[in-house]
Amino acid sequence: MVRVFVVGVLLTVLGVSGAAAQVPVRIDSIAALPETDTARVSPRSAFIRSLLVPGWGQFSVGSYKHGAVFIALQGTTAFMVVRTQIRVNEAEDLLDRRTRAAEDSLNNLIATDTAAARRLSDPEVFEAAVDSTPGVRRARGLIESRENQRQDWVTYLLVATLASGVDAFVQAHLADFPAAIDSEVRPNGRTSLKFTVPVGRKRR
Repeated sequence: MVRVFVVGVLLTVLGVSGAAAQVPVRIDSIAALPETDTARVSPRSAFIRSLLVPGWGQFSVGSYKHGAVFIALQGTTAFMVVRTQIRVNEAEDLLDRRTRAAEDSLNNLIATDTAAARRLSDPEVFEAAVDSTPGVRRARGLIESRENQRQDWVTYLLVATLASGVDAFVQAHLADFPAAIDSEVRPNGRTSLKFTVPVGRKRR
């Protein structure tokens, strides 16, 4: 499941980048753009900002679409971490209730059955008897299942956070890169990409 999530994160980032790349960009427009504060944010700073706050690094370099994507992605995974933790707590409360009920049942049996009292006088035997009751076993299995779910979502959140930092790092590098990427659909149905980098200014 973790591999599927990582692939989904990468496809999301590439999908946003691909959509932006299909829009023709004029070199003249890029050269005429004034420098802004966002363009001066270093890649390292953008990386750290995205690790601290979702989308902060992307917003700092003007990559607002990417920032919105990672805010939604990290917000969703963080919500699921909290939700699964609540479900773990609920399962632990259920285990406590069922354990107390099993102990009360065994204590009543000890009070009325001499043979059972001798057998259950050993604390380890008594505890094993409590753990072997169906309700207690199901509650323990439920806790294990929900703890695994929580661990999965924690992993997803870490992966999404790291992906956000890497994306902000890359976007900061590209902020001052005066290049144009254009796409063209050919008659045979294939799409070609044209990558243009200016090497000097045209003299008038």
